Amino acid sequence: YAFTYKTGTLTVTNATITDVTLTGGSWTYNGAAHSATLTGTHTGDTVVYRTSTDGGEKWSDWSSDVPSVTHVSDGPMKVEVKVSRANYDDATASATIAVTKQAIELTADSKSWTYDGSAHTLHTYTRTGSGSFVGSEDIASATFDVASTITNVGRVDNTITGVTAKAGTDLNDYAFTYKTGTLTVTNATIT
Repeated sequence: YAFTYKTGTLTVTNATITDVTLTGGSWTYNGAAHSATLTGTHTGDTVVYRTSTDGGEKWSDWSSDVPSVTHVSDGPMKVEVKVSRANYDDATASATIAVTKQAIELTADSKSWTYDGSAHTLHTYTRTGSGSFVGSEDIASATFDVASTITNVGRVDNTITGVTAKAGTDLNDYAFTYKTGTLTVTNATIT
């Protein structure tokens, strides 16, 4: 017998990573950084991210830094993750993260005077509602409608028209609601 031997080939192809998920979310502004939650990775995996804030038209470069949003203006941010593992095809997943505005309600104060011939204004307010400023953030002042003044007997609305930020406060992180107060002048007594 004359034996001839020909080689065969044993091939192993990449497996598929099936358990990688990226979960996004939306958080009310609280001054903290928020990021998507990645699950399904193993020790030794290489994980990189890229982001887009225009709906996926333009993307950042891949980076190992975990993307996060702190301010409303940081997002909505689309985040894509790529997980690489030896002997597996790369896995990708995406999610969106965003920060929404913290609600702040301001109510203009009310006051009553007895008629004295003077024009009366009251440019003060009370913070009402459940929202609050973060840390030392706040407003420096409120602006009132020029019609929020009263001289003669009667009633007028005391109306807030806007606010000015305290240094270090980004007003875009807050959604302001203004409630009116009432300015009243009552009859004086003829003496």
